[in-house]
Amino acid sequence: MLKKEYELLPETQSQYHEELLDFDTKEILKDVIFHQRDLCPVKKGKCSLLSEQERAYTALPSSQYFRLLKEINNLKIIDKLIRRNRNDLSDEQRQRAIASLSKYKERKFDKLAKDIGLKESESFNLESDIRKTIHGLHTAVTLSDKKRFGELWPSSIEEQDCIVS
Repeated sequence: MLKKEYELLPETQSQYHEELLDFDTKEILKDVIFHQRDLCPVKKGKCSLLSEQERAYTALPSSQYFRLLKEINNLKIIDKLIRRNRNDLSDEQRQRAIASLSKYKERKFDKLAKDIGLKESESFNLESDIRKTIHGLHTAVTLSDKKRFGELWPSSIEEQDCIVS
């Protein structure tokens, strides 16, 4: 649409400015209006844990797995009624949470609670009116979909990182 309008513009304006009929002038104006410069690569910042290293991309499966483990380790079980008794997840609950969140891009806390066997009266410390979900492995779940890699998606995080990066 814009290019069609651009073609009409010099014809109309040439009544008032004859120099617009010149081919070189038209091409210069066309380049000025429609040229798209190449995008510059985004510079990564420094890692907060290893300051001499560059930060990893958030789409890398290894980054998402690290974040998932960190989130699970920060989860505490609390009593819904008194909002106390902050207990760590047991090893079995932690393994169930990892298995559950590895299958989803994100999971509601109440479904995760069922997945790991919490009682109805228990919830998580990170759950609130504002935060209802916890992130899973978004990239791995997306790329392992049948429409994409399907069963060809590797189980090794190192191989997954190589594909993504």
